[in-house]
Amino acid sequence: QYRRAALNAMDAGFDGVEIRGYGRREGLTPPYLWDVATDETGRIWLASHGRGLLLLLDRASPVPIAATGQQLDTADGPSRFASWDAGVRGSLARIEPRIGGGVWLLDRGHLIEGVPSDSGLELRAVTVGEPVLLFHAAAAERRPWIVRASGGRLGLERGEERCAFPAQIVADGVELGSDEEGRLFVASPTAVLRSRTPPGSDCGKLEWEALPLPLAAGEAIRSVAARRRGGLWVGTSRGLWRTDTGLARRFEAANGAPRDEILALLDDPRAGLFLGTLTTGLCRLPVEGLAGLSPGEG
Repeated sequence: QYRRAALNAMDAGFDGVEIRGYGRREGLTPPYLWDVATDETGRIWLASHGRGLLLLLDRASPVPIAATGQQLDTADGPSRFASWDAGVRGSLARIEPRIGGGVWLLDRGHLIEGVPSDSGLELRAVTVGEPVLLFHAAAAERRPWIVRASGGRLGLERGEERCAFPAQIVADGVELGSDEEGRLFVASPTAVLRSRTPPGSDCGKLEWEALPLPLAAGEAIRSVAARRRGGLWVGTSRGLWRTDTGLARRFEAANGAPRDEILALLDDPRAGLFLGTLTTGLCRLPVEGLAGLSPGEG
């Protein structure tokens, strides 16, 4: 959210990590950014409200902008951002990288594929019918997993396949993703479920298990991310959890975790766990801090 920005570090220094801010002076004019993704070439794409798909332009190696895209301007000239709003409705909820370059987008219930070409980026709608509520482009899959309502209940799809899906997840799904072992997970505001095995050629036989997560009264799940050493990180309206089969651990202030709404999570192998919070800004639990916790703690 660029109408009011805050940045705070949990520890004294971000050694080797450079933080740059981009706002209206750099041509970033929409009030909300819903999601960010880095593609296979290292380009940074943003899903925005009001400007559609945005690309941070690298001055050292600019990319061609197709006729449907335009470089945004500032009072001082061309900005660092290009925008694609043709073919999208202006409010993108989610963005993920695409194998072979480009991105996948969720645009008000429609899944859109952004395919790079010699002239820039071509946007193609790939779903029709009932609106898509969640999607996940797994690293080993060329067809994203999608969740949408069918016959009065939610269903999981991959291309033409219809897959087994937990009945506990209703229309208020929060996250769909996969862990380090390739198992799918899906979360609602009150529960996280994970497939017992990675999906094979027949996803109709997927079996799901609920992971332990003893939330407090009124506590709601806001974000979920795969943990690089196994299990899942879960951000809630009241802080940070780690969950796995037979294990649930809340991280308190003594562990360096903020007691705040955690809206985004990123587990980086070099820098540690990054947390995007509602009021504290950007926080980091460093690798050395996480490594210092016993197996029962983190």
